[in-house]
Amino acid sequence: MFKISSKVKHGGIWDGNRVVKELETDNAALAEQLKAQGCTVEEVEDSLDKLNVAQLKKYAKDNGIDLGEATTKEAILEVINTALSANPNE
Repeated sequence: MFKISSKVKHGGIWDGNRVVKELETDNAALAEQLKAQGCTVEEVEDSLDKLNVAQLKKYAKDNGIDLGEATTKEAILEVINTALSANPNE
């Protein structure tokens, strides 16, 4: 996981929906590209257990994981972990 911060006073990073000052991504190529453009890139340890339900839902959406009927943190974690173990290279 990479935490990317914009150094630009007026403006920021386009996240696909809007311009933001900070962005988190698992995409190493994107992190390198933004670093080359002058952003600060910090690699952070990503522990799914530490994320809340909203963050887990965003993680699932960003990674193309269908949560189905899962709504609790435990159920969402189970679906995500199952999906990740089925596709370990993603």
